[in-house]
Amino acid sequence: MATPTVPVTPSGPSVHSLSVRERLFISALSLISLVAIFWLDLYAGGNSKGGPLLSAPFWLPYLFVILRVRKRPRSALILAIAMSCAMIMPAIWLLLYSRSWDANAWVQSGLGIIIAAQAALGAAAYWSLRRVAPQKREWQILVANGAYALIALTMLTFFLRQAPNRITENEKGTLWLLQTIHQAASAYAAEFGGVYPAHLTALGTSAGDDKPSCTAAGLLSLAVSPSDPDTFESRGWGGEYIFEYEPGAPKTTASGCTGVGNFQLRARPLVYRKTGFRSFLMDGGGPIHATIENRPARPDDPVLQPPK
Repeated sequence: MATPTVPVTPSGPSVHSLSVRERLFISALSLISLVAIFWLDLYAGGNSKGGPLLSAPFWLPYLFVILRVRKRPRSALILAIAMSCAMIMPAIWLLLYSRSWDANAWVQSGLGIIIAAQAALGAAAYWSLRRVAPQKREWQILVANGAYALIALTMLTFFLRQAPNRITENEKGTLWLLQTIHQAASAYAAEFGGVYPAHLTALGTSAGDDKPSCTAAGLLSLAVSPSDPDTFESRGWGGEYIFEYEPGAPKTTASGCTGVGNFQLRARPLVYRKTGFRSFLMDGGGPIHATIENRPARPDDPVLQPPK
């Protein structure tokens, strides 16, 4: 009598298709990623030509994951893993970058959602991939999706490298403004008998349509308050410094204009190490002195070569 054969069950994890719950979970995370990337581009880059279509290479793959996850689950899971690996580090970098610029809370929240979704999507897709039956010519799927993710990562890295540094831009803007004020003060001295303005307000214009005078020369418009005519703050892109004008000894010209024989103009970061490292000093002679210490610049600090 022949001995009946017993089927041998292979050891290790069972191979099966994705369950409904797994498909819904992968689709939901992909949809969250798609919407968050699309919305961020629409919100933060709304003034750019093309709008969210420019970010299509980054959100479109998540749509493919959703479309493939039912009939081509393994292809969808491989693409999900590839995109989550490609997107998570740039998203973390962008979140840190946006925090350094004090970006809107909506932008930071959107980036946080993208980061969390990529971490969850990558882990869930990898866990499901281990138990899904392999496909024929799977190496082609791996190469194609891996290459796409690598191209997307390369594009993101290129764009991120072009992003301006907040401190660098602020210091460049501050140096430009120092030189602009110096040019206006020099023009004032040339116009009104060799004296510099007694206060920064003298470089501006009067309330009416009066012609320029030594109290309202109409040479430069600065955000100076009449109650504090020697101090103002430069905020926004390429600014975020405090400017302080220190007039020298009073001097009166033959035409009756009262100004000063010299001046010192100082600029300090609003928040040291966040909006700027260097403090600057400029006087009527023109050279700019700078220090990286957290204090006002002094005349004995090194002279900074003005940018050409």
